Amino acid sequence: MTTGQADSDDAIEVVVATDRGTVAAVDGASGEIEWRTDLGDLAVVHAMGDGDRDGESEVYAVAKDGALRSLDASDGTVEWETTLTSADVQMTPPPSMDDVDGDGEPEIVAVTNDGRVSVVGPASGEVLATYEREGGVPIYTHPTLADTDGDGAAEIYVIYGDGRVVALAYHEQE
Repeated sequence: MTTGQADSDDAIEVVVATDRGTVAAVDGASGEIEWRTDLGDLAVVHAMGDGDRDGESEVYAVAKDGALRSLDASDGTVEWETTLTSADVQMTPPPSMDDVDGDGEPEIVAVTNDGRVSVVGPASGEVLATYEREGGVPIYTHPTLADTDGDGAAEIYVIYGDGRVVALAYHEQE
């Protein structure tokens, strides 16, 4: 689940996802369901915010099918969808969002159960870069993003199913 401001009222929304594929936004003050959508089996969310800088929040969600979706946080409609993997995976971990290139604007970092790490443009869903370890080691949890070296850009930390942690830096290609 994740939390954030999805509409014009003062209450923070709680966005939840279920193993049956439902993603729903719940008003944090009243508990009323504001919207729900079905993404297919094993839906998950973790990132919410104004990723595309249009003044409105988005929810970034995935499901077992390996597709990343940008959902309008006010009503749950799909703004764009990008396939992260076409492999028959067990599940897809939720994406994270932060500024990974130091330009002051966030990117989406999405991982797949077959071991891919992708930086995705939040406005279009374009995959900007992908990293894969040899051997297709699975990833089971969301990437952690933090500026640990003080350079103004968040580093990408990924833990693989074999216990190895990989630290990645993304630099926009010019």
